[in-house]
Amino acid sequence: ELESLPQFIAVEMIPKTAQLLKESFDEMNIPPGYLRVINAAISDSDGMLEFNQDFEAGEEARIMSQVSKSIEKSSDSSSMTGVPKWSLKSFVDRYLKKEEKIFMLMIDAEGSDPKVIESGLNVIAKHQPAVVLFEYHSVWKIESPNSSLRKTLDQIEPLNYECFFIGANGFWRLTQCWNALFEFYQFSNVVCINNRIPELNELVLKHDLSPKFKYHGNAERRSASSDSEFLKVSSKNQ
Repeated sequence: ELESLPQFIAVEMIPKTAQLLKESFDEMNIPPGYLRVINAAISDSDGMLEFNQDFEAGEEARIMSQVSKSIEKSSDSSSMTGVPKWSLKSFVDRYLKKEEKIFMLMIDAEGSDPKVIESGLNVIAKHQPAVVLFEYHSVWKIESPNSSLRKTLDQIEPLNYECFFIGANGFWRLTQCWNALFEFYQFSNVVCINNRIPELNELVLKHDLSPKFKYHGNAERRSASSDSEFLKVSSKNQ
């Protein structure tokens, strides 16, 4: 029966955190074939990622900023540990069955999010996930200095996606509503929604907080009720 169920795969680079996740899922009696925890890292290339094993959960960003320093300066080799790192394509080839498709792709790579996306564009194009979610913040400048939010959107939007900042009360549209001020490198969650999945249309209409946006060529996505709702939102924002 498990073979007919979707599987959830969590990739966690810190060994202690990965072990805690596994133990928590075991306590909840979640079958291992349904929700899997992989102690590894996703980036733009394959190899090994070495770091000080004394780092605790929640210190992933500090790990990434000090990986090379800890390798060079640590005199105690016993304090070092390593985990495999893969590109998104290599990870998919290794862990997904041929008939499986990615439904939701959530990326939290401590500033390497644009690297993961760029190296995995062929995977995204092939699998057409319903949702691609990633983080955007100042660590991009350190871990992905050649990337920007605009560049990342230019890569993913042509693959049938509309992208938004996730706000407290809804979505703030980026696709076709871009402003240079959005390139602020502050902590944000960005969601990109597949516009070829009809069931997601209502989700976009319900949560899109861009009242003046016109759905070019997609008039079917707007109804009289949605127009009136947009006007209500617009009047509140003026």
